Amino acid sequence: MKDIEIETVADISLDHPTLVEGLPGVGHVGKLAAEHLLDEYDGELVRRVYTTEFPPQVSVDDDGVAELTCAEFHAVQTEDADLLVLTGDHQAASNDGHYQITEAFLDVAEAFGATRAYALGGVPTGELVEEYTVLGAVSDAALKPALEDADVEFRPDEPAGGIVGVSGLLVGLGDRRGFDAGCLMGETSGYLVDPKSARAVLEALGEVLGFDVDFGSLEERAEEMEEVVGKIQEMQDGGPAMPDDELRYIGWRQILQRAQPSVPGLVLDSSRLSPNCQRLPVQHVFSRCAQRAARTRGLFPGSLESQIDSPVLWETRWNLWPISWDSLSNPLE
Repeated sequence: MKDIEIETVADISLDHPTLVEGLPGVGHVGKLAAEHLLDEYDGELVRRVYTTEFPPQVSVDDDGVAELTCAEFHAVQTEDADLLVLTGDHQAASNDGHYQITEAFLDVAEAFGATRAYALGGVPTGELVEEYTVLGAVSDAALKPALEDADVEFRPDEPAGGIVGVSGLLVGLGDRRGFDAGCLMGETSGYLVDPKSARAVLEALGEVLGFDVDFGSLEERAEEMEEVVGKIQEMQDGGPAMPDDELRYIGWRQILQRAQPSVPGLVLDSSRLSPNCQRLPVQHVFSRCAQRAARTRGLFPGSLESQIDSPVLWETRWNLWPISWDSLSNPLE
């Protein structure tokens, strides 16, 4: 196949739609928000985007049918606005790939007549969040008032280090192509999948674009996460380690399960980590491991370049790191 291929699934007419991006990132905030939007409005799949920048794998559904991994565009028609919602399970594996695939995403949006785009995501605080704030970034200062009216905050030099991945490039490249583009980022610990932050982001987006959704299912997930947070706090205070079956709510377990078949010796059981790691939140452990591997490999936050054989993509609070299991042995001893 070519480096990037776009499949037409359905043709539908939209009235000046707004592109809404929700790919995986910190706390899966953007992904949760975008998928909730699709569930509530029964979005119609219109395009699939395939690229060699995605991991070499297929997804398998409940019937055992495999499908090549891809990103998807869904058409959503709300009360006051048409949306083109971009979702998926992966981002690109290289710096060049991020630019190329973002250009392809913007090509699809332009073909549907979109001239406005919002990227959804999370910004890590490094600690558990009680009051959720949404931070904003825009391609033009003239776009700020509408977001500020929706209680979106603009803080100097935040997020620190800028916005990486597709979310950042949609704003930067979108601006160069004439899009009115912005990024809405919900504060989140960075340790866990965060439905509450996703809700805060969706509420701000809905106020700006003029739609309203029910948050019942997100509230249920938030209650589940509250239980997990309580157990993590207990672990950090010296309590017993969290049972393995309760790691299912933490995004890292899903990443590990996907990586395990191709990486001999990859460990899911936290008891096999060094003692210093066993009472840390699981996502924090592997984020720290990624940092250590990055230092030993001469990498730095924001870089996606690596000379490592058979890399596995690990999502950290900064970016996606290509590192291999031998870099993670006995972490943080």
